[in-house]
Amino acid sequence: MSNFDTSMLTLLKPDNVLGFLGANGWEQYSSQPYFSVWTKGDYEVLIPKEGTRDFPSRMFEALEEISSEKDLNTETVFRQMLMSGFETLKVSTVGPSSMNGTVSLSDGVKLIGNVRDLLISSASAVIEPRRSYAGKRAGLAETFLQTARLGQTEHGSFILTVLAPVMKEETNVLPGFEPPQPYGARVVETLLNATDEAANAAKLSFEESNWFDERFVPLVTKGVNANLCSAVSNLLKIEGTERVIFSINPSSNFRPERTKVDIPATLSERFEKAAIEFRKDPPLDNVNVHGKTISFRREAVTKSGVVSIKANVGGENKRISFGLSPDDYNLVLEAHKYGHPISFTADLRKNARSYEALNIRNLKSLAGSNLFSPQS
Repeated sequence: MSNFDTSMLTLLKPDNVLGFLGANGWEQYSSQPYFSVWTKGDYEVLIPKEGTRDFPSRMFEALEEISSEKDLNTETVFRQMLMSGFETLKVSTVGPSSMNGTVSLSDGVKLIGNVRDLLISSASAVIEPRRSYAGKRAGLAETFLQTARLGQTEHGSFILTVLAPVMKEETNVLPGFEPPQPYGARVVETLLNATDEAANAAKLSFEESNWFDERFVPLVTKGVNANLCSAVSNLLKIEGTERVIFSINPSSNFRPERTKVDIPATLSERFEKAAIEFRKDPPLDNVNVHGKTISFRREAVTKSGVVSIKANVGGENKRISFGLSPDDYNLVLEAHKYGHPISFTADLRKNARSYEALNIRNLKSLAGSNLFSPQS
């Protein structure tokens, strides 16, 4: 095109151009220090390497030849090349306040910030699934975040588009041991899968007393974590939002298991609670505890009570509290009277700087006398 600004060709990266050629049936014929030669049928193009002095003019000549082969105008092919190596992730907020395709400035800032948090969450989970993330990000995750781009918004609700890099990265992995998909593609797929799995868990868990341990904890290995749950909850809380939809149009190079995830705003509270639970330290199971009692508190009516002891947990002396039946409470008082430490096995749940002991069993005096009967 005569109006095409050739200076824009400097925006093209080698991965964009070579990925586009490979995906469209071109084959590399030869490679030289400053350029490579590609062919397709009777067509031949010379692709200059990045940093070549006459890169814009040489690239424009190649672009014209490629456009001729595809029977498209030069600007169209240029934009296709520019998008090569990216997949468009769409995040839609659906509700009365966004039906005209706009949102308030403050809500737009919230939308972008929470989508960014979702990408960070999934980028981190691909490297190492964890309950929550804080602090410095891994190198691959940081590179992905810096390479991702915002696309043009769309109408129909307010649709934010994110251009996620899914180009194959350079690695030191031996041939034959490469991951099935580039890192960026795995990040996008993890985001789609994790949000869908978490939404299904939230829908099923409203009537369950042990909803978090049963429904959410097993999903950590699939990329569900505190950061993701918090970001989804915040998106659902944007004023006037009735649902949030994540979607992607699969390309020939990237076909994720899920291409659309639809989450209603009614699940916002459960996502928020899951985020809080994920940030708590996980329970310590089957811990052998021994120590001396330091405090007692008894209910006036039921005569049951709560006892606290000082004991070693993870190399530090911590306060551990637990409830006792009236009979067991009296036995502990007796042990305390004679200065006897006690021991037991329990599951410990952290509560700020102390612990709560649950499922107490094998309780006895370290002086040798059995003080406790196992609790049911």
